[in-house]
Amino acid sequence: MFKRHLNLPNLLNKMSVFLLGPRQTGKSTLISESLPDAFLIDLLMRRTFQQLAANPDLLSDWIESTDKQVIVIDEIQKLPVLLDVVQRIMFESRGSRRFLLTGSSARKLKREGVNLLGGRAAQVQMLPLLLSEIETDKIFDYLQWGTLPSVVNAQDRRLALESYVSLYLDQEIRAEGIARDIEGFAKFLEVAALTNSQQINFASLASDVRKSEKTVAQWYSILEDTLVGYLLPCFSGTVKRKAMSAPKFFFFDCGVANALLNRFSIQASTPEAAVSLENLVFTHLRGWCSYGPLGRKVYYWRSVSKIEVDFVLTRDGAPEIAIEVKSSSQPKPEHFRGLRAFAEEFPACKKYLLCLCEKPYLTDDGIEVVPAGTFLRNGWSQLSKV
Repeated sequence: MFKRHLNLPNLLNKMSVFLLGPRQTGKSTLISESLPDAFLIDLLMRRTFQQLAANPDLLSDWIESTDKQVIVIDEIQKLPVLLDVVQRIMFESRGSRRFLLTGSSARKLKREGVNLLGGRAAQVQMLPLLLSEIETDKIFDYLQWGTLPSVVNAQDRRLALESYVSLYLDQEIRAEGIARDIEGFAKFLEVAALTNSQQINFASLASDVRKSEKTVAQWYSILEDTLVGYLLPCFSGTVKRKAMSAPKFFFFDCGVANALLNRFSIQASTPEAAVSLENLVFTHLRGWCSYGPLGRKVYYWRSVSKIEVDFVLTRDGAPEIAIEVKSSSQPKPEHFRGLRAFAEEFPACKKYLLCLCEKPYLTDDGIEVVPAGTFLRNGWSQLSKV
């Protein structure tokens, strides 16, 4: 049992909500715990799906038959046509009915040109567990296995992750007919896992997988649309040092990325540990942006001269926090280079170097060196109040 930071009742008091997130991130559990009295329509139930597919207007009859004000439609991407009915009900009820629409993929919604209710519903991303939700700062175990609730609770975590990858290919890709070349896409997933936390060069990757650059770009788009991957843009607000334009790629969970590579024995102070740590930090930053106050976004920064900061957290467009991530226990002088270069243009931006040191300390020029587990455990309580 985990206490999640996402407060659905509070959001629904303001407006209807699209809750999107990969499978097994805990959407259904959160709904059952926080909205026990909601009217639930589960499109994974075959009879429910068949009835509404044959007659979408039946949704209106069902909702009129209940006096419950919160309506949950689970896996809305299965029947995007229902959004037209939902929009009509929202208009006719003058906001007295609030909808929570969940989905594990945005691809079908986007493909069919759905307008996502014309801005009448907030869009919230559900992420794997944060360390503050697990209530731990013991970080290394999660670099290996990630933080999917089903994996954290599993007796056999390796089996749970391998099953998750297989489920993704079978239910999200093959069953939905998303990728025509399923075998080629499966091989691409391994290549994508190797690019986790790296800048993306579609032309180079196309050569590696022997596919066209267009196909590779489309496959990365599939990872984004099915919510298991994310292309992180480069922060472009620096003037003194011109920024790169290419995005970085991250999987939504470091454990899933490790499973794709059959990587089940990560050792400390290795390149693999560094990638997983950066991925875990990314997951937390996205979670904080999704669950917390509006206006925050995550970027990375890299100049054309290859000076880099792993993450830049902005608020209303202005850099708020710059973060460098290192898997070593003793940061080296060169590890601070990117943060110091970024601070030349944004001196008010808070600067953190996250690593595997035992105790935090402050450098003479104001960079906070913090154990990564401590930062990830405590970051939510600080950012959610600002």
